[in-house]
Amino acid sequence: MKQIPENYQELDEICFALDNDDVKTIVVTSAQGGEGCSSLVVSLANRYLNLNRNVLVVDLNLKDPILAQWYEMGELAPWSFADISCQLAVTEVKGLSVLSAKSLCTKVTVREHQVMRNALSRLVQEFDIVIFDTSPVNAVNKENIPPSLLAQWSDVVLACVSLNYTQDSDLAKMMINLGEKNTEKVKIVITQQNMPSLAKLITAKLEKMILSTNPVTAWIGRFVMTKLRTKLSTSTWLKTNP
Repeated sequence: MKQIPENYQELDEICFALDNDDVKTIVVTSAQGGEGCSSLVVSLANRYLNLNRNVLVVDLNLKDPILAQWYEMGELAPWSFADISCQLAVTEVKGLSVLSAKSLCTKVTVREHQVMRNALSRLVQEFDIVIFDTSPVNAVNKENIPPSLLAQWSDVVLACVSLNYTQDSDLAKMMINLGEKNTEKVKIVITQQNMPSLAKLITAKLEKMILSTNPVTAWIGRFVMTKLRTKLSTSTWLKTNP
């Protein structure tokens, strides 16, 4: 997981669009996982924090609860959505308020519609923005908290779709699993979480060109490629996603 630089225009555009719709509660999810949801959650939270918003991040991604590790959260007080413990157990980390599913003691309450509606009502009275990091929509099992339930009482669902990774069939299944009532709330966020680095793209393109030339030119090309690989390996920005 990595934080998106706060000066990225795309991040500004997302925040502007959400503000324009007066969004207070945000569910961030994906089809399969590994599509950049937690990165988006952390980046949005910090962007709102820099706008002097009172932000709560709720980590409900039981499939890959990475936020507790990212925020270096230690021992946590048990809490539940059924009472005010979900407010009392909030931990202040790096200027943000964070709730982690690591200490959620009654996961079954998340499946109770009235409980979740009341809990969200209490949280938005205390915080300007509430962001939920959830398990993948298609990872359906009794341990995960279905994002579709959170979506019913939230203002918007940001669904991360990763280039070079998320399949059309996964995306279609995600929309079905979210439920017809929630589809109008879904906003697709395209991520480059699984795109190869610029160095790999350049190398692959040049190797393809070398293979299409005659043997003498190909030999010269391979010699140049050896030198070029050394240069590419030392360039930090070329080793990142485009």
